[in-house]
Amino acid sequence: MGHIVALLHRRVHAVGGSVPTCTTLRGVRGLRVLAKTLALAAVAAILLVVLVPPALYRIGLANVQGRPQPPQPTDVHSDDYHFIANLKFPHRVVLRKLNPWTYPFLAETEDPAIWIVAEAYNIGHLKRREAIWWHLSGASLMIWISRNWSQDQIVTAAAAQLKGP
Repeated sequence: MGHIVALLHRRVHAVGGSVPTCTTLRGVRGLRVLAKTLALAAVAAILLVVLVPPALYRIGLANVQGRPQPPQPTDVHSDDYHFIANLKFPHRVVLRKLNPWTYPFLAETEDPAIWIVAEAYNIGHLKRREAIWWHLSGASLMIWISRNWSQDQIVTAAAAQLKGP
């Protein structure tokens, strides 16, 4: 090793430069290791954001036995329609299509009607009932309902749950 350093020293001085030391070589290697680590962390973060939400959605739905059926349209002249029309939700019902990536940001702002429907179905249709499964399956079912039912079907089903048998 000493022979290589001496050879480098002679060649560099002949050109008029400085000799690379162990400290500068370690610094370059350290920067390469740091760059590779940061690149690996960025790839891992992207994969985490892209793959984990749909995986959790599928796991949560797998814990739900079957899927709820949307209600039949309510006749404008029926008592159910008047109940729905006078239903006191805290604000006007506006439902958006949820997905595994937007759910964490929109769940708190979403109308409670969709949760009422998902909760009522989950009560009798969960394979595992521990709290983590209850919440994960509830979130997954909310996403599924928002994507497969119309707003009128969701509000009708929520009103039916609140009205009772």
